[in-house]
Amino acid sequence: MTKADGVFNTQRETAPELIEIFGTADTWSEGLGRIDRVGPCRRLVFFGSDGMSTRTRVITAKIILPAEVLFDIAEMLAGDLPQPHAFAARHCAVAN
Repeated sequence: MTKADGVFNTQRETAPELIEIFGTADTWSEGLGRIDRVGPCRRLVFFGSDGMSTRTRVITAKIILPAEVLFDIAEMLAGDLPQPHAFAARHCAVAN
């Protein structure tokens, strides 16, 4: 990555590498059940079926994110992108 004036250039910079230290388990979910407001953040509540009833949905995962990250997620899903386009512009400021 290149750096100019303490900020990463926005020309197709990549996000910092993701590492998995503890082997986080994958969780299967069938859909997004609801989005709760938690202060400036949002809680995404995912569900799956319980296998017994077609009317019962079981919560499989809850993820809390800053609200502004939802725009990045929408962009990534719509464009089938592995990371947000503007990652460097919004998230990679370097502290001196």
